[in-house]
Amino acid sequence: MKSKAQKGEEMKRAKELLDKSGSLIFTDFTKVSAEDVRTLRNELKKSGARFLVVKKRLLALLLKEKGIDANLGQFKVSVGTIFAEGGADVAAGPTYRFFSGLEVPEGGTKDMWTRKILGGYDLAGNAPIEGAQMIAIGKLPPREVLLSQLLGVMAGPVRAFLYLLSEKAKQGGAAPAGASASAEAPAAEAASEAPAAESPAAETPAGGPSSISCARRRSRAARPQARRPLRRRLRPWKPKRRRQNLPRRIRRRRRRRKHPRKTSSKGQIIITLRQWQIMNS
Repeated sequence: MKSKAQKGEEMKRAKELLDKSGSLIFTDFTKVSAEDVRTLRNELKKSGARFLVVKKRLLALLLKEKGIDANLGQFKVSVGTIFAEGGADVAAGPTYRFFSGLEVPEGGTKDMWTRKILGGYDLAGNAPIEGAQMIAIGKLPPREVLLSQLLGVMAGPVRAFLYLLSEKAKQGGAAPAGASASAEAPAAEAASEAPAAESPAAETPAGGPSSISCARRRSRAARPQARRPLRRRLRPWKPKRRRQNLPRRIRRRRRRRKHPRKTSSKGQIIITLRQWQIMNS
């Protein structure tokens, strides 16, 4: 338990920080290790904020001296106060990143650490800030990043407008060249039509229409005619018969069946007179 002198030192330290601060952030530091609290203090120092553990009753007295009626009794846990020199956005970002970066134990919810951001108080505006609102402020990017994004959004339409102006200027400068080209086009068409009109009179012979038809026939006869390709009669495709390697006697027997000899009713072979003469000669 702290002594009376220690409490007096805490009150003095808290009063100095309160005079320099523009906003306060209330956090629950229960179940947070001493090493993690030290890490939070170092992160807050970079943004010009300080973390101090003061009893709720003593902090309420200090705020009451400044004419601020803050209801700190609504928090049923030990409260650690963050004193930020600027607005709430200065220390809300590092605070949210610290609590969201803590390891969630087995069986714990994902937002169990971020819920330890209890709320805050805007000293400049004399208005309390809810815990959910403080978490939403902490999720926002830093002020410099927001300003650069805003500048990019504002510069986009201006850049597009300047591009349109430059394109219009280019089209306006190219108009005289287009006009000169359009003026030269009718002159070129008139020059091409003049020889075309003179050509029939030069080709027309003195003999009249009959001589014109004769000249056309001669010109057609003089033209080299393209050869017509030879048309071959296509024969139906037949599969090629394969020769069977059979013995000679079987082939001879099949040949006899296909072309039998002429015989009489008695089975004698009938031959012609010429064949008889050849056999007996």
